[in-house]
Amino acid sequence: MSHFTRIHIERHVIESLQRGDRSAAADVYLALSGVVYTLALRLLADAQLAKEATQDTFVDVIERACDLKVPEAFVGWVRSVAINHCLMRLRSPWHRLRIRGTQAERSDTASDALRLDGFGDIERALRQLPARTRFVLWMHEVEGYTHSEIAQLTGRTESYSKSQLARGHARLLAWRTEKTDDDTTIHAEPADVAGCVTGTPGSGAAG
Repeated sequence: MSHFTRIHIERHVIESLQRGDRSAAADVYLALSGVVYTLALRLLADAQLAKEATQDTFVDVIERACDLKVPEAFVGWVRSVAINHCLMRLRSPWHRLRIRGTQAERSDTASDALRLDGFGDIERALRQLPARTRFVLWMHEVEGYTHSEIAQLTGRTESYSKSQLARGHARLLAWRTEKTDDDTTIHAEPADVAGCVTGTPGSGAAG
């Protein structure tokens, strides 16, 4: 579930922000900067880019708050602003070139029932995915966006969103399986060594 749904900003704070009150701007930043940064970090998989997206988000929020007609929609609006800043970075030629270079250093190593809460290290798991796949997976699984909404955000079709989600699930499942196998191998080494010494493979585990 998105952390944004847990946050409530009092109406009088929002109205003060719309009038240009600096104290209200500070209150809004304090309440929302953490979840905005977390969202940006999950989507961009880069701490520096996430900081930049967070800063740009709040510049927009402070400057454009007066245009918001429904104060009750404020938190959701802030999330939309943050997502748009992340999308701008994901679409930039420089970012795509940088991501290709990063992914070239990694190994290119499901069903819809797979969820992110099955991974102990979500940060590391998400970094295994291409940028667009990571975006679709996070927006659908955590932020609760539908395939139709994701299609509108990305300028693609619903089928594209569904295929990226399936690809993300498959890659994460493969990564988790590989990680589990590696951990099992590491824990099995002492028993294997003991077995080799005695000439009876595996016997060390039974003793």
